[in-house]
Amino acid sequence: MRNFACSALIALSLLLAACVGPAPKATQTPRVSPAATAVASPTPSPATGEFAFGVEYMLPGGLAATYAQLGAGWARSNTTKQFSWGTIEPRAPTAAGSHVYDWSDADRIVAEWQSAGFRIQVYTNANNAWASSTRLHHIPDSQYMDDYEEFVFNLVERYDGDGDRDMPGLKAPILHYTVVEEWTGYFEGTAGDYLKILAAAHRAIKRANSEALVGLVDFFLIDVFDGSPSPEEIERRAAKDNPLRHPMSEVRELLRHPDLFDVVEIHSLGDYTELYPTAEWLRAEMRKNGYEKPIWIGDALPVSSLLMTRGAPALLPSARDEDFYTLAPIRPQDALRTLGWLDAVRDASSPKHDAAVGWWRALQAREVVKKTVVAMHAGYAGMNLAWLVESPLTQTPRMTGSWGYQGMVDARFNVLKQAWEVQSPLPVFYAYQLAIRKLAGYTTVERLNLGEGVYAYRFAVRGKPVYVLWREAGRLYFPDEAEPAPVSVRVPLDASRALVTHVITDIGQAEPKTERLAVQGDGLSLLLGSTPVFVEAEP
Repeated sequence: MRNFACSALIALSLLLAACVGPAPKATQTPRVSPAATAVASPTPSPATGEFAFGVEYMLPGGLAATYAQLGAGWARSNTTKQFSWGTIEPRAPTAAGSHVYDWSDADRIVAEWQSAGFRIQVYTNANNAWASSTRLHHIPDSQYMDDYEEFVFNLVERYDGDGDRDMPGLKAPILHYTVVEEWTGYFEGTAGDYLKILAAAHRAIKRANSEALVGLVDFFLIDVFDGSPSPEEIERRAAKDNPLRHPMSEVRELLRHPDLFDVVEIHSLGDYTELYPTAEWLRAEMRKNGYEKPIWIGDALPVSSLLMTRGAPALLPSARDEDFYTLAPIRPQDALRTLGWLDAVRDASSPKHDAAVGWWRALQAREVVKKTVVAMHAGYAGMNLAWLVESPLTQTPRMTGSWGYQGMVDARFNVLKQAWEVQSPLPVFYAYQLAIRKLAGYTTVERLNLGEGVYAYRFAVRGKPVYVLWREAGRLYFPDEAEPAPVSVRVPLDASRALVTHVITDIGQAEPKTERLAVQGDGLSLLLGSTPVFVEAEP
């Protein structure tokens, strides 16, 4: 789970930004349909092989067993806890230079998630109060850089599975280490500061195990790529500083050092429309520097954050639509309307609560399939879906939009037992599970042109075609309004009968609805709405 302090930090940054100047005029970010293209599966690498389905952030207390039912093979650690330098080495070395490491929390969570069958990725950082040269403890003082490097070496050595000083009971090697969580307020320094940390970590990781992979800090670029903007609009947005992230000049600077990392990583708190232009831009920057490396998506929300505060006025009852940043798929004029429905999801006493909850859970389910499919088609190496559970502390829509509402199971934490009690999976859980079952093991994917606003993808899975299709309405529709009528499409399926599988969107439903339909002539006729369907030849 994201650290709630980060949401406060981001909100504070925005408030400060609002104090030094007027908010820019709101601009609409409609969903734009990129050109239909065909691509092969991502190039195999030690990090991923085929597309890697994952979850984050790993929490202790029994959730691993529930999430093992998804079929996702990967899990990534919490951003600020178990594998942080300050957690594992809370006290400075002795005068003789002896280090004392506390592996207990890290060992417990590795054991739990490996026992459930997950391959683990690790977020680690240089945050340590006794070694820090900065207010937020993100950057070690130069006199402690050797201690940081020694910590990273011992971290990888403990979990790399080479038989040397390994964690007792380690079931599989852990060979993917991301150095620092996110290129936002999670790191208070400059590109130069980060590169010093990355260089030290890279030396330590490769010294411990030459096959271990180094992940570059995750870029958070939603303000640049939200809504799949034109190249000209991307350049305009990129030229503007934004308190949500470091300057794009520093992103470019980090990408100029491919000798220090193996994997490029992003955080995706937007909807699927940001994925195409983000991948294209990152690959273009890599090509400028003479290389190409796999790109991994972390912190992936099924539904975008939707909106965030521009400043203090957004926190007042008199707030207006223009006091918020809005993100696809909502329109700038729908900010307050979105807030109203998110508040109704949280407030069980609201007369709109039941309608709001049903609407939100269905939206999560639809969007996770879309995001997964687009990530695969855009050639990402893998994606970790975030937010295993929800917490009321993070449901602060005026500050952080919807990202505190994105859990995949209904669960409560039992303090006495120190365990999560899962009531039931939510529709988004079953939707992600269905996508994994249908698409895992694919070899190629292509996008088909079946009409305006229609997203249609054909995957080759174990030698057979599997289609995923939906109609994009162009904006978010709310419970009190009707979506546009479905559109008719012809799916070019070479079979006499088709199996159509519908994504689960209803709370309490555990098995997807299926239909067996006759194929007439050159294809299958379907009425297509905003909820994706899977189509394949009837077995």
